[in-house]
Amino acid sequence: MIVRFLNGIAVKRLDTVLQKPVRLQSSTMTVAELSEFCEVNRKSLPLTIYIPAAGIAAKREIIFSGTEMPLHAFIDEIERQTGCSHRFGGCGNAYSILYGSAYNFGLSFTPPAGSEFKWQ
Repeated sequence: MIVRFLNGIAVKRLDTVLQKPVRLQSSTMTVAELSEFCEVNRKSLPLTIYIPAAGIAAKREIIFSGTEMPLHAFIDEIERQTGCSHRFGGCGNAYSILYGSAYNFGLSFTPPAGSEFKWQ
């Protein structure tokens, strides 16, 4: 179970997951490179990450502040630079009020309606 205790209070799983590190191969990657990186390096990331990368959007560069950052900073940069929004997928069977959801279906980014981003 992914739960930490901070000053005797249980921290929800999502808060814990968002603090986990993401290590990239480069601080500047195109959307296509990032999508492929997340697919190939699935086991070394905090959770499975799906990023749409096709068409014009695949060549757009995303610039990160470095090659290692917490997951929440990784999400923020992708959303800020692409306009996509993120969503965590989880199973309702594992949900609890104390711990929140189990994010076992990963993280996906959804392109805004009418954008140049499309799913692969």
